[in-house]
Amino acid sequence: MTRRIVIIVVLVVAALAAVPAYRYFFPSDETRIVRTLDAAAEAVSCAPGESVPAAIGKLRRLEALLDDQVEFDLRANRETHGRVFGRGEIISIVAGERRAGAQLKVELSDFTVTVDGDSAKAEAAAAVRYKRSDREFSMQEELKFSLVRRDKKWRIAQVVIRNFMEK
Repeated sequence: MTRRIVIIVVLVVAALAAVPAYRYFFPSDETRIVRTLDAAAEAVSCAPGESVPAAIGKLRRLEALLDDQVEFDLRANRETHGRVFGRGEIISIVAGERRAGAQLKVELSDFTVTVDGDSAKAEAAAAVRYKRSDREFSMQEELKFSLVRRDKKWRIAQVVIRNFMEK
């Protein structure tokens, strides 16, 4: 009788542990998209005194997260470059900002993700907060993302600013 109880308890514990393990190893498309956007925010962020190899590594990670024909429509922000096309141009702009030497922290939150039925395209929205040390300011914007699935990975195809608030 005690052996059966032990077996039942072990099976229940194993079943309870299997659900989070399954979600971790087989995440939903929504979870993968949020991870992709968080990784892009981390790759754009720049810590003070960041080494050159670390910066290059972050730029390469960012490049891998962007689609070949990515478009950034940043015209809502008066200080930016307007409309930017292509991975190479975006990487060069981010690299130029890094050379300025300022600390930049980018944080995304409040995600809303919608995956099309065919799971090859998705839309996402997120609140983004920028904090830059050399200008002593922070901004909060709402960004809209379009993503495409290429080679079984979600890639950012378009970023558009929806709201702009400087604090």
